[in-house]
Formats: sequence, C-alpha cells, structure tokens
Amino acid sequence: MVAPNTVVSPKDRWTLISVLRQEDEWSLALGRWDNNPRLAVRWNWKDDPTDKGNPVSHGMPTWFILPVDLYETLWPEIPEEKRSLARDVLGIPDIGSPAFAAEAHRQSRAVAESPHAKEDQDFVDAVSDWGDA
Repeated sequence: MVAPNTVVSPKDRWTLISVLRQEDEWSLALGRWDNNPRLAVRWNWKDDPTDKGNPVSHGMPTWFILPVDLYETLWPEIPEEKRSLARDVLGIPDIGSPAFAAEAHRQSRAVAESPHAKEDQDFVDAVSDWGDA
C-alpha cells in the first residue's frame, strides 16, 4: 500500500495539505488543485503492499478530486480534530462558533440601524414567501 501522505502527483496541479482521514481501504485529503482548495479521495488497497491504490495516472498514485457539491455529504467523515483546518482552507464558516454568531449579530444590527432599514425590510417582505405565518 502506498502511504496516502506520500501521494503528491501530479505535482504541477496538486499540493497535498493534509490527509484528513486514513482508513485501511480509503483516505480523504485536503489540498489544492490548480491552487484552489479541494477535497480528494483515493483507495489504498491495504491487502497488497505493492499496489499503488486507485486512482493511478502514468504509473503514479494520485488523488480523485471531488466535486464541491459532495463536501457537505463528506463532512461527517472528517474527524472533529481536523475540521477546523478543513474549514479554514475551504473557506467554510463555522456557524456554531461564537465568532460567527457575533458577526451575524453585528451585520444584523448594521442593517437594522441603516437609514434604509424600512425600505430594505419592505423589499424582503415583498419577495418572501412566509407560508402560513
């Protein structure tokens, strides 16, 4: 088995930041693809020490770069102690953090105290479907 933290190909497009999760059969990584933060996955094939895992390109082990749409689905697979790093690199806010709540309150207060607050609220009311409320 190729150690996931040694999989760095193709070097001109991929930069490994951290292996977020390593299991016997598969791994999940955080890195940069064409300088954009991305999650990636690969199969390790633990049963054969000479196997390069999957995917492989030009004989070199590589990562499969995941679509951004899958990040939410994969988030529970990232160990808690690595989520802060993943959030920072991927630009995902921690909506449960005190800093996020403080910033949301600051922005809400700024909107409410704006000289255009009534017009802003009228617009929100006009385009919102409040259901049976």
